[in-house]
Amino acid sequence: MENSYLFDWLSFTVPVRNFNDLTVRSVRSFLKELGLDFNFDTREKGAYGYSSSLSYANAINVLYNDLERLVTDNEARLKQALDMGIHIEMTGQGCRYFEGLENNDWIEFFDLLRSLGAKFKRLDIALDDYKKMIKFSTVKEKIRSGEVVSLSRKRDVIETKITQKEEFNNKGDSKGLTVYFGTRASNIYIRFYDKKKEQEGKGIKVDVSSWQRYEIVLRNEKATDFIERFCEGETFDTLYLGVLSGAIRFIDKGTDSNKARWETSPFWIDFLKGAETIKLKSHEVTPEIGKTINWFDKSVVGSVLLLSSIAEKEGLDFSEILKDSKRELSERHQLIKAGYEGLNDEQKREIADRIRGIGVG
Repeated sequence: MENSYLFDWLSFTVPVRNFNDLTVRSVRSFLKELGLDFNFDTREKGAYGYSSSLSYANAINVLYNDLERLVTDNEARLKQALDMGIHIEMTGQGCRYFEGLENNDWIEFFDLLRSLGAKFKRLDIALDDYKKMIKFSTVKEKIRSGEVVSLSRKRDVIETKITQKEEFNNKGDSKGLTVYFGTRASNIYIRFYDKKKEQEGKGIKVDVSSWQRYEIVLRNEKATDFIERFCEGETFDTLYLGVLSGAIRFIDKGTDSNKARWETSPFWIDFLKGAETIKLKSHEVTPEIGKTINWFDKSVVGSVLLLSSIAEKEGLDFSEILKDSKRELSERHQLIKAGYEGLNDEQKREIADRIRGIGVG
């Protein structure tokens, strides 16, 4: 089987003019206009702050605020509900369903969404490797010896959060190793994993000898920049390899104290096929909040989960304990909060998306 590049997740929000665009009938009509001509089921409730939702096979989920289900007459709340627009999530399987349609051209689909003013929230791009272009044993050794670096926008070498996890099914069989670069709260997040073992761990028979997936999760402006470049003619493989080249680099240990001057590992050079590094656009609207989210995700979540678990066993509500805390925000935190209050609704939703990703990966 030949290696292949694919879209493995897409989520976006489309603005609406008024609540007439948010009736069930209008939303279903809108989905057909997008070319998503599936038999969507009506769900009992929404998610992410939306009151209502539709779903096709739990793979394409549509969230919106139906005025009839909003129990409020507060004008500010109604405006917020309208400003949230229609949010659509397409999982990996949802992307495959789209590709099974007669009109399944991704560029045409993206161009239509862009013409409607859609805000792209998340885009997962992946390479399915059936030829073991990368040996996981080599990756594990490189991580163990500290011979992998993350590259910042200015190509400075910085340390990134790198984790490894091996999961097992209820029979004790390995579902394969997963290596994570970064955190899900950041605007770019990478994971390498054994797709064959993952599928077999779910009881799904896979008729290939090897199947590894290298996945890049892009959020907000990085997702938008990738889509714009793709629509303007840059090929998927060039973009994918360029983004990966600009995100991480495996190196061979050298004598120089500065890792930036260590040589790139030959296996990584071969894998990237000479791709030019691509730095996708990134505009951190609130850098201090972004740093706080990353710090919390990396250093605090585990402790919070531990204390919350203990509190629950003792009959305590940990969230209420935090709310009743006598601790006050420091001057720095007050400044960060003031910066957040000055953001527009779109920027605040971007922060909410980042917070929603805490502790997931």
